[in-house]
Amino acid sequence: MPNARSLRACRPLLPRARPLGIRPEWKSSFFRNSGAGRRTARPKLRPARLQPPDRLLGYAGDRPLTRRWRMQMTARTFAPLAVACLPGALALAGVAQAQVPDPVTCLITPAETADLAFAVEGLVSAVHVSRGDVVAAGDVLAELDASVETVRLELAQARAADRHRIAAAEARRDHLEARADRATRLAANRTMPEAEAAEARMEATVAAEEVAAAEAERALAVIEAREAEARLRQKQLVAPMAGIVTDRALSVGERQQAQGPVLTLARIDALRVEAFPPISYVGSVTVGDTLTVLPEAPVDGAYPAVVTVVDQVFDAATGTFGIVLEIDNSDLSLPAGLRCELVFDPPS
Repeated sequence: MPNARSLRACRPLLPRARPLGIRPEWKSSFFRNSGAGRRTARPKLRPARLQPPDRLLGYAGDRPLTRRWRMQMTARTFAPLAVACLPGALALAGVAQAQVPDPVTCLITPAETADLAFAVEGLVSAVHVSRGDVVAAGDVLAELDASVETVRLELAQARAADRHRIAAAEARRDHLEARADRATRLAANRTMPEAEAAEARMEATVAAEEVAAAEAERALAVIEAREAEARLRQKQLVAPMAGIVTDRALSVGERQQAQGPVLTLARIDALRVEAFPPISYVGSVTVGDTLTVLPEAPVDGAYPAVVTVVDQVFDAATGTFGIVLEIDNSDLSLPAGLRCELVFDPPS
């Protein structure tokens, strides 16, 4: 990589300033006391002035040079300079293109963290996990006392399963419909008054409505059973995702208040890496890039991470912007909560 020392090699090729002719200037007072026996004063010389190269190429003393001479002197002076400095300039351009941003510090955290709480108040009846346990999505972690909800669910399920009222209503409906048909035929033969036949048909219609009411009541019983089942599920704390228990704040026999966090669950099969590089790194990383993460000791190894987020709003106070990466940790080999170093891979 070229440095200041190597670039200084071009300095001797620059045209150096030189005096443009030292001309003595005689003053009228130089020959003071020039009589006999007197010493003559020495002429005073004007100090030479250093002139820039453009003056050197245009003038020699007080006489201007020709245009052809100036062009020849320009070519002779600056052509060796350009040839000598060209390799250094090309090397600097190559270094600028291939320059890789320095590593930045980062932090490895779980992909997701959830503070779990019961939806209702109640007395803790069971806790099935402890800190450090690995759980799967859907596992029951803790339970509240649900004896009342269990009885209500059984009652609602029994009502939903009862079809006796519907069967009785259907039998009565069938009987009254047959009676109404017979009365209608007799009324047509004028062997039964028309009023009695009309009353029979009305009773058959009421019986049919009673069947519909019984079926609706059973449908409501099914809905009540679902409600009781939902209330019973509120007494259970279920894992919303696969992860590891990082905190437990309840014990059996405690009365738990609603919305109070009792367990903390962290998902570590995928890890989140967050870093804040300087704004000068903008353009060096885009979404989808793969960078290398080096965890701090005692964890060894290099882990590939995929960029998922690049902030579009920068922090002017610190001169940084945020990026988020994700590490596949399906084998749970890398713990979370580590400081790390984010290495930017050289461009291909």
